[in-house]
Amino acid sequence: MGLSYLSDLPTSSGIAIAAFCLLSSWWFSTTLLAWYHLRHVPGPWFAGLSYIWNGWIAYSGKQHHVFVALDDKYGSLVRIGPEVLLTSDVELVKRMSATKSSYGKSSWVDGVHFNPYHETMFAVRDPRQHDRAKARLAPAYSGRDTPNLEGAVDQQVNNLITLIRRRYLSEPASGIFRTLPLLNVLSYFTLDVISKVALGAEFGCCASDSDPYRFYEGLDEHMPLMALTSDVP
Repeated sequence: MGLSYLSDLPTSSGIAIAAFCLLSSWWFSTTLLAWYHLRHVPGPWFAGLSYIWNGWIAYSGKQHHVFVALDDKYGSLVRIGPEVLLTSDVELVKRMSATKSSYGKSSWVDGVHFNPYHETMFAVRDPRQHDRAKARLAPAYSGRDTPNLEGAVDQQVNNLITLIRRRYLSEPASGIFRTLPLLNVLSYFTLDVISKVALGAEFGCCASDSDPYRFYEGLDEHMPLMALTSDVP
């Protein structure tokens, strides 16, 4: 029958239908090509057709649990997007992370810009530009421009030990056993070390056994969105 029936419709309707057909054909063709390229890698079938699956998992905040389950089900190499693979192969990760590795950064890093107008060193994708950025920042990371670096870290280690002894030390003789929330305590310690070294004074997380400036609360709030913008091109 062809498309001759379009001539009987108003011009705007005919154009809209033709545009819809063209867009549908383009979407179907590109989706099929994207699926075909990595069709030999196992994974959820919908993940090979669209990034919607990966985006939904990322935004749910349960990505790590889902990825562990996929690794158990499909093995060390799993397809989680049309052009995205997940691996738990330690040797492969070492090879990808090695100095002068032939593996480059993908567009994933574009989603973790804290400033939309400037790249962080982590988000620089060009190897030569990344090397120049590392060279500029090397003195800061070496600690030579930070006076009493070891003493500052030692002080925070002592604060961590004091917190554990004050709040979480068990008393077996009295039948009192306290649970140490390791994730929270180490997060507080990390934030205190960073603030002491970078700003000259710790935030006091270990002293108060809390996050007084709600840093991690803000991080938890924005991480799902950051994961979504990274995992969906």
